[in-house]
Amino acid sequence: MAHPVNKMMITKDIWYHIHSLLPLQDAARTACVSQIFLRSWRCRPNLIFSAKTLGLNDNWLERNKVIGEINGKVDHIMKNHSGVGLKTFGLRSYNLVDACYLDCWLQIAVTPAIEELILLLFPEDKANYYDFPFSLLFNRGGSSIKHLHLSYCVFRPTGGLNCLRSLFLYEVRITGHELGCLFSNSFALEQLELTDCKELSYLKIPCLLQRLSKLAVYGWEASQVMEIKAPNLLTFHYEGNLARLSDGGLPYVKNLTIASIRWHNAIYYAYANLPSIVPTIETLTVFSVSEVRLSPNIPSIKKTLDVNLT
Repeated sequence: MAHPVNKMMITKDIWYHIHSLLPLQDAARTACVSQIFLRSWRCRPNLIFSAKTLGLNDNWLERNKVIGEINGKVDHIMKNHSGVGLKTFGLRSYNLVDACYLDCWLQIAVTPAIEELILLLFPEDKANYYDFPFSLLFNRGGSSIKHLHLSYCVFRPTGGLNCLRSLFLYEVRITGHELGCLFSNSFALEQLELTDCKELSYLKIPCLLQRLSKLAVYGWEASQVMEIKAPNLLTFHYEGNLARLSDGGLPYVKNLTIASIRWHNAIYYAYANLPSIVPTIETLTVFSVSEVRLSPNIPSIKKTLDVNLT
């Protein structure tokens, strides 16, 4: 027969679990009418904030009011959270959030139990980047973080995150050397997406990333160099200078999507060069701005070719 105290603890755990499955707005409403759910806020495992989830009208005409309400509501929730059990912390904001607030929230959120961190900032002033505290992540979440999504951040990693499975960087200031430092011990990495990371003068994907199977690179400039050696990379989405595809070859890729926003004759280039650059390719999708010529004598792709003239 179960001890009464143990039964109470089990029942409480069940209620807390149910509360954690509710969307943020519904969880907040429920907490207002239930003492059990009110206490469960302090150990809620997933906190993902946006103007919508906070019930705010994300109106550009009332920008300062929205910013103040986001700062106030998120700050209140975070400061009342115990930090225990928090596995996912996310913030999506189209308004400027004060860096002091962000620093404070990350101090609470980043614990040895954190698994997913989402910081999608889209400031009105595109020159305004948040200086992400990698040392905090490395020292307190490096052994548990699995998924990391960042935008408009300065990201300066000095080492790897050994449990990291997916990394999404959008408009993030990071150099090729710093990305290499992150790769040095991120052996679990399976998915990588880089978009408009303008400080990347080169991209080297080392062979030690044995689990990397999906790679997406968007906004690759003409001067940048790319070298990919991940042995199990199967799917690659690429938008940029097509000549960069031949830098190191893609000997293992089976599914390739390429888009040429600034470059013409993408389809011609694909037919002419990809059979040697990507010898194992099975499915190729090409988006091209315009084509001057397409020779019928060029070797065709092995199995599937989807063409889209945009």
